[in-house]
Amino acid sequence: MSEWNIFVDPEAARTVFHAGFDLVAVGLDVATHPSINFRPHDLEALRASDTGEAALATRVVDFVNGRGYQSYCSLIDSVAVAAAIDPTLIETVQLRCDVATEGRLTRGMTVVDRRAHHQWTDLPLITVVRDLDFGRFLDLVTGELAR
Repeated sequence: MSEWNIFVDPEAARTVFHAGFDLVAVGLDVATHPSINFRPHDLEALRASDTGEAALATRVVDFVNGRGYQSYCSLIDSVAVAAAIDPTLIETVQLRCDVATEGRLTRGMTVVDRRAHHQWTDLPLITVVRDLDFGRFLDLVTGELAR
């Protein structure tokens, strides 16, 4: 599926993928995993905090919940920030991938070639997050917002 940030400008995303630097990509399989949602005790800690950051976070969670979405919607981009703060939160794999810039059904999709044989070697080799320590991630986010 296409991820919003890539979907809105797939040409720019493709340029970044081909730029030649070590790119770490967090896919929606990780960033929208059910385990990424704030736990009840995280929300309690945020609501009990007197920081503006915690107040904003709870307002955002209430907003997305009120529209039928789970709290992961407020956390998607923070996975990348948390991984930069503590790289031990993530498990990664090197994959050949690119961004589709054409096609009614595929524009904005990240295409990954997982084949061992006959791989598209012209695709950039990207570091992809394949797992996240969700508990430690939520502890980090909640702790930083609430302090």
